[in-house]
Amino acid sequence: MAYEVKVTRQGQTTIPKKLRDKYDIREGDKVLYIDVGGYMLVLPMSKDPLKELQALRIKDRRTIGEIRKEIYRSALKHSEERRRRAAR
Repeated sequence: MAYEVKVTRQGQTTIPKKLRDKYDIREGDKVLYIDVGGYMLVLPMSKDPLKELQALRIKDRRTIGEIRKEIYRSALKHSEERRRRAAR
């Protein structure tokens, strides 16, 4: 599903309501913009990342920064795979 939105003079956009509802994005929440070369990803940020990590019962000693880097790499890999499939 794709949505076309305008960018204001201040560089702001509005996240379409259907996406805000689907991902429970509310006023004051944060989203993450990731530049993956040629295009960008927009990901909703967790409201409580530590709680989510605890729920996953991760049993390693990585820092949050290391885990975040792994998430970025995974998102990049996933988006590149989707782009390749779409180009076929």
